[in-house]
Amino acid sequence: MAKPKHAAKKPNRIKYVFIAIAVIAVIVGIVVIIGVTHPPIDDPVTAYVPETTMEAPTTTTTEPPTTAITETGVTVNSDGSIVFEPGDSYTNKYCVAVNRQANVVTVYEKDENGNYTKPVKAFPCSCGREGHETPAGTFTTSDRYPWLHMVDNSEGQYTTRIKGAIWFHSVCYFTKDKSNLEYEEYNKLGSPASLGCVRLCCADAKWLYDNLDFATIVTIYDSPLPGPLGKPESIKIDTNDERRGWDPTDPDPANPWNK
Repeated sequence: MAKPKHAAKKPNRIKYVFIAIAVIAVIVGIVVIIGVTHPPIDDPVTAYVPETTMEAPTTTTTEPPTTAITETGVTVNSDGSIVFEPGDSYTNKYCVAVNRQANVVTVYEKDENGNYTKPVKAFPCSCGREGHETPAGTFTTSDRYPWLHMVDNSEGQYTTRIKGAIWFHSVCYFTKDKSNLEYEEYNKLGSPASLGCVRLCCADAKWLYDNLDFATIVTIYDSPLPGPLGKPESIKIDTNDERRGWDPTDPDPANPWNK
């Protein structure tokens, strides 16, 4: 049977398949381009951060001072201060340290915790010379006298007993006269020179005389470290000076050094 001349042609399916593939390829390409230039919000972008050197935070710690026990049995800290353990019953204002090796006296008062760790005064002194060493140990002060006759027949001002015949006192005088100072002995302050007592200039001996309570603790020890306040310089007297018979630190109004 013959086909009608005007019958519809069958669709070319292969042609449509190629068109669909081309469309899909175009769509995929667009999606890829959009994804590269505009990443999704939930896809975080790692921003470039320039390299920096981060320093560790500086921390400051306060280490307790190291300690050492001397041959004289006293605990000395790394700053030269010593450890006092007077007990709860001790209520005096001060404790006193005498470093006989360095020839320096340091006075301590209480810190905020009630311990005697706060240095307030330092004085150069003369402890006992060889053969007459000042005794080491811990003692308590007792008697005080404005003048005291010494074993070598000299005279000392502003004397405070440490133990027995061992005293704090001024450099001695030939007689009980403030203008008759042993000025050559005065110039030895800061070095061992006494017969066992602790010699000081007049002003420093007077400060101890005026300020130490009865039964103040005095610890005498040896250490190459003078103490937390160091060792003050001592005054030297020109032996040719007409004022040499007076202690330059004596507060007496008659002292020619005060004029």
